[in-house]
Amino acid sequence: MEPTIPPQVSYELTELGLGLPRPFAQLVRWISAHTPEVIAAQQRYDHSVNPAGLVPAGRSERSGAS
Repeated sequence: MEPTIPPQVSYELTELGLGLPRPFAQLVRWISAHTPEVIAAQQRYDHSVNPAGLVPAGRSERSGAS
């Protein structure tokens, strides 16, 4: 906390935190590049466990995980 009026707080990343931006950016790029494949895999799985595509009573298609 800084000795000012009004009081202020300064934040900064630790050394550990400073190492995060590059791997995080790589993860975001991977997700962006593979989103269609992930969605297709989810759809294949959903179809394998529910081939008729039935929605349980009381749930809409949008209320569940896609």
